[in-house]
Amino acid sequence: MEKTRNIIGAILLLLIILTVSVGGYFAMQYFTKDNNSSNVEKKDNKKKNTDVRIDTSKDYLYYENAEEFLEEAEIEKCDVIFNFTSQKDLNNTLHQELDNLYKNVTYIKDNPIPKGTEYIENEKGIYSLMYRDYIDNSYGDYVSLVVLDFKFDVINASVINNIKGYVVRKSNGELLTPKQLLQEFNVTEDDIITKVKKRLDDSQVLEEGVTIIDVDSTIKSIKDNDYYKGVKTLSISKNGKLTLNF
Repeated sequence: MEKTRNIIGAILLLLIILTVSVGGYFAMQYFTKDNNSSNVEKKDNKKKNTDVRIDTSKDYLYYENAEEFLEEAEIEKCDVIFNFTSQKDLNNTLHQELDNLYKNVTYIKDNPIPKGTEYIENEKGIYSLMYRDYIDNSYGDYVSLVVLDFKFDVINASVINNIKGYVVRKSNGELLTPKQLLQEFNVTEDDIITKVKKRLDDSQVLEEGVTIIDVDSTIKSIKDNDYYKGVKTLSISKNGKLTLNF
């Protein structure tokens, strides 16, 4: 009998050990799974929180309110929107600039065209106006915009009047300064001028022994009026190159 009790006791002890072991295993699996799920959920929430766009259904930069302004010259008016919560002020500034720009309209009735002069006819009778066009690129963590302001008249067509560049970091909506861009791309001001001068020299055309491009004056103009006076003309090209627009 004593031997039987010992065997039964041993079996019960073994069952208790197995119960604790198996139960502990499944409990560990449950809590580990719950913890892992919690970690995954936190990571997912963190990913969601890093999207700093105002409207996540739209791209980082988009256009709206497009309207044909002068069909004969293929000139339209539209707002550009940086889709970042941090750039609402910039969007408002660009919108106000656009409205002010398109108010500079003159008409043929007030600017008689000399007889025999070829010009672009249009139904609105417009003689001249200012208008805006855009070049945008997205590369890596950057979205960039080049704003091009033109002066148009029916005799001379379009001439560039002003250029500005904006670069915003996608991950945090930060508007990058020219200094930051130079640092991130490991480029100096002198590097830019050297490359621009080489590009101008390579583009040089001789017409009856006379140079068409005044390289020195162009470089001076860039230093005086564009980058060196803080006008934002830097942007990122579609292949990720830092670009000076001039």
